[in-house]
Amino acid sequence: LRSWQRPNAPAAAGAASPGREFALGVALCATNPLFLGFWLSVISWCRDGGWLATGAPTAAAFLAGVAAGDAAWFALLSRLGAALGAGGGAAVLGRINGAAGLLFLGAAAWCVLDLWRESFG
Repeated sequence: LRSWQRPNAPAAAGAASPGREFALGVALCATNPLFLGFWLSVISWCRDGGWLATGAPTAAAFLAGVAAGDAAWFALLSRLGAALGAGGGAAVLGRINGAAGLLFLGAAAWCVLDLWRESFG
């Protein structure tokens, strides 16, 4: 939520290592009940649809794929945000936040409409 209020100030030299920041992000996500609920529902949906078999090798491959995809996506977003933010400052970062919010709202609307169609024909 802090990013909606104002862009983060540049970190002081030597303030925190990228590894420590990454570990903090993992810890925050792993303890977020909505994050856990989301992934439990995604995994259940995949298993019910027959897309995800049971067993340790499949679970490990699924986890590795999700981790690699998340890492690649957030690395891309970080680089894009840094490149665009360097050229326009807070205004550009605010537009990026707004666009991301609209994307999430659009995805939520699509899910609600899909659920409505499945439920009520």
